[in-house]
Amino acid sequence: MTDPLDEARWNALEEARSNPGEAILGDLFKAAEVAKVMPNTLRVWMSRGKLKPLFGEPGKEIFHIPTVVAVAEAGREARRKRTQKSSPPHSALDQLAA
Repeated sequence: MTDPLDEARWNALEEARSNPGEAILGDLFKAAEVAKVMPNTLRVWMSRGKLKPLFGEPGKEIFHIPTVVAVAEAGREARRKRTQKSSPPHSALDQLAA
């Protein structure tokens, strides 16, 4: 049985070869920049198992940037949903003002 990460690595390499002008692979800082998050956020996601680098030893990881962007967007969407659920109901004054 093949490791899914091995398949992801091969797919990422093929994608990088097919699109040489696009940023497909990048280090921690490039991936964080493109995903519009802080580098420490990626470190936290790695420690929690939400994100795995494709290659590299600790401190020299290489990430599949579209995956990092997708994880960041999913996190933002989940945060929006949590915020909407936890917002207090509108008061009667708010309803009258509307």
